[in-house]
Amino acid sequence: MSKRPIAVVCLSMILLILLSGLFPLPVPWAAETDRKLQQAMREGADCTAYGQIYRIEGTEDGCAIYLKNTILVIQSNSYFLENSKISYEDVPEVQVGWSVRAEGYGRLPEKARNPGQFDAADYYGLRHISLLVAGEACRVTERSTAWLPELSRRFRDTFGEVLERGLGEKAGTLRAILLGEKGSLDGDVRQMYRQNGISHVLAISGLHISVLGIGLYGLLRKIAGIRVSALAASLFLLLYLWMIGFPVSAQRAVYMFWMAMGARVLGRDYDRPTALALAAVILFLQNPLYLYDSSFLLSFVAAGFLLCSGKEWGAFGTGVWLWLGMLPITAWFFYEAAPVSIFLNLAVIPLLSLVLFFGLAGGVAGLILPALGRLLLMPVGIVLEIYDLLCRLAIRIPFSAVITGRPAVWQMILFYVGLGMGYGWMVWRGKCSGSGGQEDGVGRGKKLGRSLAPLILAPLALIIFLPVSRGNTAVMLDVGQGDCHVVTSACGEVFLVDGGSTTVSQAGRYRILPYLKYKGVRRISWMMVTHPDEDHMNGMLELLEMRAAGSLPIEIGGILAPAWMADAPEGQAMIRAARQAGVEIRYVKKGDILKNQDMEIRFCHPDGQEYAGEGNAGSLTFLLSCGAYTELFTGDLEGRGEEAVSALPLSCDVLKVAHHGSKNSTFAPWLDKLSPRTALISCGAKNRYGHPHRELLERLKEQGAAVYMTKDRGAVTIYMEKRGYRIETYL
Repeated sequence: MSKRPIAVVCLSMILLILLSGLFPLPVPWAAETDRKLQQAMREGADCTAYGQIYRIEGTEDGCAIYLKNTILVIQSNSYFLENSKISYEDVPEVQVGWSVRAEGYGRLPEKARNPGQFDAADYYGLRHISLLVAGEACRVTERSTAWLPELSRRFRDTFGEVLERGLGEKAGTLRAILLGEKGSLDGDVRQMYRQNGISHVLAISGLHISVLGIGLYGLLRKIAGIRVSALAASLFLLLYLWMIGFPVSAQRAVYMFWMAMGARVLGRDYDRPTALALAAVILFLQNPLYLYDSSFLLSFVAAGFLLCSGKEWGAFGTGVWLWLGMLPITAWFFYEAAPVSIFLNLAVIPLLSLVLFFGLAGGVAGLILPALGRLLLMPVGIVLEIYDLLCRLAIRIPFSAVITGRPAVWQMILFYVGLGMGYGWMVWRGKCSGSGGQEDGVGRGKKLGRSLAPLILAPLALIIFLPVSRGNTAVMLDVGQGDCHVVTSACGEVFLVDGGSTTVSQAGRYRILPYLKYKGVRRISWMMVTHPDEDHMNGMLELLEMRAAGSLPIEIGGILAPAWMADAPEGQAMIRAARQAGVEIRYVKKGDILKNQDMEIRFCHPDGQEYAGEGNAGSLTFLLSCGAYTELFTGDLEGRGEEAVSALPLSCDVLKVAHHGSKNSTFAPWLDKLSPRTALISCGAKNRYGHPHRELLERLKEQGAAVYMTKDRGAVTIYMEKRGYRIETYL
């Protein structure tokens, strides 16, 4: 590094920035949201936001406008914020630069409430957005248009409309690839690309910038000098960045392109490691929290590993090398890896150049001659169909996508140390074996050693895939107003007890599945449906539908349900979904036992009685035993169902309180008999039922039971230990 002084300085600055994040030093980016505001907006509130528009973008449901220098007014109290996002179902007639007054229902970006869940607070905090508002009205207070951003927005919208007319349903994918717009992208396509490890084509990355920037520079170079060509290409990329909203991966590539152009204009050598380090410093100075951003890390890790790759490796060897380099980061953020992506990218990346070229050409031509635009966009539609076909075929391949779970830090360190040592050894061996004076001083042994290095190092991936023992645990997930528990035994069996919500949209996809993937669950032994109410079952239906479509990388061993559900009308949706997914349903009743080497599940209710029409009373109720630990799961048990279970000789350490804390269940005699030391209540904040009711909480208090509620604590994890149990809450 002695020949790269700028790179050394940049790396030193990066190290200082990283160290500043490890110690509680007063730094300018560590501003804290006003605590009074946090209290006022804890569960959302009607509010008014004043600010200046700096970005407008379309969304799947309408439109979003972004305000800077926001003044938030709640009940006559004013708060000064940085930026805010206002979402509308209709598109208000506003322009970038205008100042507006936005009225609606506001909330602070929510912290994740379960392990593995998307953390909106971190995501928006990284983008300096402090407030989210579901807009109801928008009034302009000052018209002062920022013409350059506004013109780029208009061009982006018009360009997108041309793509819509030319490609139809595939336009959403192309808009994501060319314009960075994810709002119009089909959710199933996004999931399919991610599961197959090719979601990078949907992000504006170094490949996009290389094709656009170098392509334009090369075209202009034939008719103009180096300086004019470099300046024109650099300005074009600046406008392009403005249009797509300055995503971090695109910024990194553009900064490196500018440095390359500067070197050509000045007649200096372009050093890629120096350019990469300088780009990192520029981005860190913008926002040091990029350190925790998946786009930033994946972009720089990919660029860094490409610097280490050899030309003699070929496309496949380089693909293996890149996949290995990004594996720990991918596993850390997305909890899965797609080995099949190594092969898919051999076709996807070369074809992406065609997508970019014909997509841009067709879009620009369509602005003038719509027929010509549609003609030029035809190859793009064909390539995107090929992408979809390849993804659908890849999903059918065993182990095409593998759940890794979030790896432990020691696994990541050990992996990268091993990768570095293995790479260094292979290069050293290549130099030693190639020192016999062969052509240009580079021996065949060196070429062979370097070309085989990625394949020889591939077994290191097993370090990331190794399961980390979690012990015996029972987790009550926060799914809002609903129920979901995940019981895991040390021997690896996983039981999903209920899974649904009436307040969280797609709880299966966005709450339950992320947790399972985070924990590295590759197989659910049994799904257990206590009763077929929506708030206990709709998330499970989502998982079964995904399994039927081939987009769920988790196996489902079977479903356990109360016997009366087989003929009950309300249970038919679950039966149909299970049949379509090819999953067996087994009906259980009082007296049945499920057992493994770590724990026993003894079903206490229902018996042979018919409970159709009063499903709560027929809720599947069972006692979980693990060593000295006992927990009673009750679903929404009430009425004659609770009376029937009360007649049994039962007691428990932990009680999953029935019906989200309803006052119509869990009565004092029941509690006296069970004598639980801990009570768990799954309910949503501000739910319309008033759960948990005050009377119920008073009964638990009189019993002396410690109460844990998801609305206050997020996910609640119980670790079953030899001498008892230990409880941790996520919030």
